[in-house]
Amino acid sequence: MQKQKFIHVSFDPVEKFEPKIPKNRAPGEDQTIRRICCIKTGKDMKKDIMKALNASPYAGEALNRIASFEFYPVLHVYEMDSQDYLLPDEVQKYVPDAYYSGECWLTKKPVSFIHKCYEVTWFKTKEISDSFGTEWQAVVALKLEKLKKTETNWERYRKEHPNSVNDKLIQIVHSMDIGFKSFALTFSEEEIRKLTEKGESKQHRKNSNPSSDETGD
Repeated sequence: MQKQKFIHVSFDPVEKFEPKIPKNRAPGEDQTIRRICCIKTGKDMKKDIMKALNASPYAGEALNRIASFEFYPVLHVYEMDSQDYLLPDEVQKYVPDAYYSGECWLTKKPVSFIHKCYEVTWFKTKEISDSFGTEWQAVVALKLEKLKKTETNWERYRKEHPNSVNDKLIQIVHSMDIGFKSFALTFSEEEIRKLTEKGESKQHRKNSNPSSDETGD
């Protein structure tokens, strides 16, 4: 097939791309074909990013939730070329709304990719219903600022809330094998507080019970 250009947008840095079955899938979406979900690039990067967000489950809801954390969200945008792909008209057979979302699948990992970071300085979402009658928040407008260096949403979250975000909280969440988007959508403020206290309690017990070689005779 002819080589095409694609982008993948994530709320977390991606070290390497491997085709896999997504954990979060739309109703009726295929669960047998390993793929890398992406969008075929056009002439306007901002529109491409917005399209990629809307092709990702609950991205609009995630932006709204992260906004409540009182910092500008970071988007990690990956540009890549591929000759092994399914375009929306083919993906439509496996994902009911692919034709409208523009979702594409890469069936083999890209040889290389370019990583860029963008700060979302403003956005707007609108509640719409999909073909199954499920209501979701579509991203209908946004403003982006390209960052000069790589940043993460975890770093910004911790900087904005130093008293409620600690290493233990981050370790606990990472042990659940979920990204920042899933964390933002899954945990309430009360649950985050309890996780933070759990981490602090473990650290306190560790500090209060030093090993024998640390205490000496």
